[in-house]
Amino acid sequence: MQINSDLTRNRAEEYGFDLWNEFVIPPYYPQLELMKSEKPQIIEGGRGSGKTMLIRYLCHATQFSPKRKNISAKDYRRIGIYWKMDVQFSKLMSMRGAEEFLWLDAFINMGVLVLTKEIIDSLYNIRKTNIDADHDINNIDFSTLKDFDPAIPIQLDLLQPYINSQYNKFQSWVSNYKKIERPIFYPKYFLDCIITIIKEQVAILKDSFYSVYIDEYENLISTHKRIINTWVKHSQSPIIFNIAMKHNSLDVTETLSEEHIVEIHDYRLIDIERLLKEYFSVFASEIFLLKVHNHLVKIFDSTDYLFDTSQEGLSKRLTKEYTNLIYDKISNIFPKISSREIACRMVSDEKIRNKISVLIENDLNSLGQSQYMQQCMDAICAPEAFVILHALFSRSAVDVPYIIKQLDAYIQGAESKFKEWIHNNLVGCILNIYGKMNRLCPLYSGYDTFVTMSKDNIRHFLELCYTSLSHSENFEKQSVDIKDQMTAVKYVSDNMLNEIKQLGASGNILYLFAYRLGNLFEEFRKKDSQSEPEQNQFSIKGELNSESSIILNELVKWSVLYKSKLTKQKDLESGSEYQFNPIYSAYFTISYRKKRRIEISANDFYTLCFGADDEYYKLIKRITSKGVNGKNTNSLSLFD
Repeated sequence: MQINSDLTRNRAEEYGFDLWNEFVIPPYYPQLELMKSEKPQIIEGGRGSGKTMLIRYLCHATQFSPKRKNISAKDYRRIGIYWKMDVQFSKLMSMRGAEEFLWLDAFINMGVLVLTKEIIDSLYNIRKTNIDADHDINNIDFSTLKDFDPAIPIQLDLLQPYINSQYNKFQSWVSNYKKIERPIFYPKYFLDCIITIIKEQVAILKDSFYSVYIDEYENLISTHKRIINTWVKHSQSPIIFNIAMKHNSLDVTETLSEEHIVEIHDYRLIDIERLLKEYFSVFASEIFLLKVHNHLVKIFDSTDYLFDTSQEGLSKRLTKEYTNLIYDKISNIFPKISSREIACRMVSDEKIRNKISVLIENDLNSLGQSQYMQQCMDAICAPEAFVILHALFSRSAVDVPYIIKQLDAYIQGAESKFKEWIHNNLVGCILNIYGKMNRLCPLYSGYDTFVTMSKDNIRHFLELCYTSLSHSENFEKQSVDIKDQMTAVKYVSDNMLNEIKQLGASGNILYLFAYRLGNLFEEFRKKDSQSEPEQNQFSIKGELNSESSIILNELVKWSVLYKSKLTKQKDLESGSEYQFNPIYSAYFTISYRKKRRIEISANDFYTLCFGADDEYYKLIKRITSKGVNGKNTNSLSLFD
């Protein structure tokens, strides 16, 4: 299906800076307390969590958008400034044969010039709003700034091109500082001065403060982080500095004075993934449905409420009646097929049915119990039981007559162990059979599945939805076929896995780890016994060396792994467990559900990251033969 490119946008950079009536207000919005608090915020979230969209929404291009009607006086109190620095350019301001103090001053000057341009741009945007401030803004006298630079213009319309010119000169000097005369460096106090001028001369802004949001803090070198940390620590009205970053990115807490920034005392930490977790399924669905509404087919009577920041407006979106309505709408677009229905499809598919039959027949022959084959074939009338028979027969010390007895009881609707066996094994067996036959698995379909696979990541959820739409040939029915969903999920999973190579300086190592870890879980999935199915987590026993610790931190930072507290502590030295990002599950045909955990040693983790191929293959053989709980999986009985 050919769909509008506007529908498929899922990155903040694709939207521009004016997000008015594009950004769905997240349910946690009131918890940010933006208009009350002047304390710096560190906004934390994984790649694709929506933090860049949030801070761009908070900044002047959106808040004073020409599309916004009826801006009230209180909306001018906080003026948001967005700053995503050119990381490659900023890295030039380090070493290269110059003293550190020169590059410190240079970086500060860069920040001052960039933020000054944004402050000026905010005035132009404010001038376009429904508040009559034209006269004040047009007549601002910037003559005080001549204390910093005698050549600086004192009129607004001349100031902007001058600052742009200064920035261009500065860029040229940084690139070739030994041959070009150093331009004027403006100190940070320049920002305080220009803001004071604006507040004193523009009546509507007299009580305002500027809130700067520095995006992708994690990409800065440590020296520059110290500068930003200093600005955060010493933030006070009229200019407050905030940070947006990925998890585990505050690796430098020092300031230029060797003090440290401290949570609560200096800043408020906001984990938007934690805030969003409770509301993710509805919120992500609203974003997708809005896109469908705007670019494909009308879904809502009105969309105004999606942009309402009031507590009253947000509360209406959290009612059971509303959430059920959203669930029904998106579930109709992405229908799900249950594991029982998949089992029915499997026995209806001649090739799959014959594959399972051959596996069962081989099992019984090897056990000397071929007389039960017909009874097993009769179980086709109970597809979910038929599908798991091979797994049950593959376990050692298996009691075939007992299994057949329980099978007969299940078919007749009597009390049977098969109810429990199906619950514990059906999903793993479905994955195993589809994996054996190299087929796309129907388990990877449905709105609920997309939510689970996305792991509270909006970008991943939208990518699954948009790609499914693009593979659909009959969306006129406003429903995407299961087969089209499967195809889309596999496509997204493949792309997301390959994308790991581009994640930071250690991308290739992260990719190697992810590929090896996925293969390890895949080897567990391939086990015919399926005695401990659906492994996609691990814990680490022992202490990691420094190399491994760095990579583990990066894996969590880039959401290749999700870290959480151990659900069962046992005797492990580490109190954490790590889930493989479920977006990669379809590539390896492993479970996307958070189920079972394996235990690896610190040395095993190192091998997964840095080990040679032969070391890795030995690791796979050892771990998979040992099993999840340290038992030899080749000797597990039916009841283990």
